[in-house]
Amino acid sequence: MPQPLNLNAALELASAGVPVFPCDPKTKEPRVKGGFKSATTDENQVRAWFSFKKSIGVPMGKITCLDIDAKHQPNLIEDFEAAINDAELTDLLESMPKQLTMNGGCHYFARVKGAPEPIKNLKFAKNADKDTTIETRGAGGYVITAPSKGYAFTRGGLLSVPTITAAQWEQLAAVAKSFDKTPEVEHKPSGSITGDSPGDSPGDQYNADGDMFTLLQRHGWRPNHDCSKWTRPGKPGGVSATWNTPETPNKFYVFSSNASPFESEQSYSPLAVYATLEHGGKFDEAARELAALGYGDSSLPKVSPEVESSIAEMLKNDKAKKSAISDAPMASSALDTLNGLDFATEAALIEREKEAKDMVFILPGIAARGQATVIYAEPNSGKTLLTLKIIHDRAQSGDLKDLQIYYCNFDDDFRGANQKARYVQHLENVKMIDNQKATPELILSIIRDSIEDGTASMICLVFDTLIRFVSDSDKKAQREFNKDVQKFIGAQGTIIALGHTNKHKSAEGKAVYGGTSDIRNCFSQSAFLELETEKDATDRRVKFVNDKLRGMSTVSTCYKYSHGDTKSWIERVETVERVAEAEANALFQKLTANQQRNKDQPIIDYMLSELKVGPKSHSSLERNNLDDQSTGSKAERVRVLSLYSNENEDPEMRLWGKSRGQNGGWNYYIEKTPPQEVQKKPWE
Repeated sequence: MPQPLNLNAALELASAGVPVFPCDPKTKEPRVKGGFKSATTDENQVRAWFSFKKSIGVPMGKITCLDIDAKHQPNLIEDFEAAINDAELTDLLESMPKQLTMNGGCHYFARVKGAPEPIKNLKFAKNADKDTTIETRGAGGYVITAPSKGYAFTRGGLLSVPTITAAQWEQLAAVAKSFDKTPEVEHKPSGSITGDSPGDSPGDQYNADGDMFTLLQRHGWRPNHDCSKWTRPGKPGGVSATWNTPETPNKFYVFSSNASPFESEQSYSPLAVYATLEHGGKFDEAARELAALGYGDSSLPKVSPEVESSIAEMLKNDKAKKSAISDAPMASSALDTLNGLDFATEAALIEREKEAKDMVFILPGIAARGQATVIYAEPNSGKTLLTLKIIHDRAQSGDLKDLQIYYCNFDDDFRGANQKARYVQHLENVKMIDNQKATPELILSIIRDSIEDGTASMICLVFDTLIRFVSDSDKKAQREFNKDVQKFIGAQGTIIALGHTNKHKSAEGKAVYGGTSDIRNCFSQSAFLELETEKDATDRRVKFVNDKLRGMSTVSTCYKYSHGDTKSWIERVETVERVAEAEANALFQKLTANQQRNKDQPIIDYMLSELKVGPKSHSSLERNNLDDQSTGSKAERVRVLSLYSNENEDPEMRLWGKSRGQNGGWNYYIEKTPPQEVQKKPWE
């Protein structure tokens, strides 16, 4: 029988130097004496532990895990990644392996270099009920890892964990801490500086209407657009503190440990902020100065004439600012305007439900009307061929209704552009635009015009290719481009952009989008076009795989077409067919098996050369006495022996027989009938 999946995975980790130990699949508790401290890389011990279905535990320490627990807070993962994007840390986070957990949460893994001390188990955030939502698993902790039941890596794995700096980790930690809903401590003065009646002391009045924001900025703090989040001095980005959250109303909550003179995980009133920044935390001095500035009851003692003189100019500026604010016109209809935006009415809900039901897909299961979709593919993989064929057929059948398609072909030569234009020439609602009459800059200006004149909802723009419209490495240009895209789809416009993948694939051999993550994060949908046959095959099969599911898109859609130099573009496009899901899955599994066999071929050749001499025992074949590294590690040889034996369901993958000997061990052979027990050599 094939070895249990968890055993194979545990052996692979152990052979790579990652210690493992068994855990209960339900409780996640260690199932070995000594717990995670008993973790080992010893093969024999690993085999003994994982002979049954046990989860794989891995101790943390050298590796650190950021653990998002979403069972108490729906959409926490999405909200966290959105906050990461706002802090411009998406590239950093996406370099880290991501594992989904059995309770709907996820793990991100990294090695942190340069931290002053080992990262331990720390609770970064809790919800209003004090349930932990974000924490670390570090020295003294462990995680369960895939393929344990309920766990799956969606990006990378424990054998491809990157090394990041302590400063980068601090940035990630700051975003994580901003999700804390239960700050425990409020920073208060040791003595009373408030009056006998509410509002009659300098402290009371400063808490009510003091200009704390200007004070913070004068000391190097930077706010976001509505001053709800702040970045500490000397930090390039991210969130170090929050202001006036539901959990800390009218409080400045600091969670950064590098925000001196503020203390981490404490909340400060405006007065406490003033005293901390201006008077080293001496509240009595702060109160006297505020009194001199005109705050509070005039009966409170004044500061000396010298101090009063030194702050006279500050008083003048402060009052001038208050006067300017009080004279500013107020929007008396703000409530009426906001109420008018409410869509939670029966008529509005019925209309939206109808829109969802009648959603029009330009590319079935991939790109919908009213969305921005980016499709990444390697060059010469057929993305233009397939996109135009699908659009052609959808338009010809009338499925696109009143939508006008404008295919912006800015990545083709004169001959190729003419062929594609002739292909859609007879379609009334598909137009071909190239660089003979237009430029990408002109198309982007037309997008803005369509938003203004109300025609955006009738327009679908296809950008071929995306890099002609915006650089894949210029983040500033991408931000401006993304603003136009968001406004356009907000006006119910539609965009399909064809982008290139990175030259280098991920550790798992998967395609990676080219450039930064800004475009992918901005667009409603993101998909990859993946080849499921060899690139030089004449009959190609490809699959659209959704990388970012929103709305009503499907996981994947498969097509096949004929590719070859002997056919013209028109002849090739006519061969495009959609492939049934069952057929596509079978083809994908076959391709995967063939790719694996190509990787394993050196080990296979070694095994066959040994077995041609005669039957061999498992122990003699798993041991490599050669210096040739192509015959693989011990764990790799064990996997190959099992995978290509007569137990494989695919007859073409059965390269040798496997049977039990008289002593209970495994024997391997290439004859049609099992041999007798192999005589072991004395040293085996």
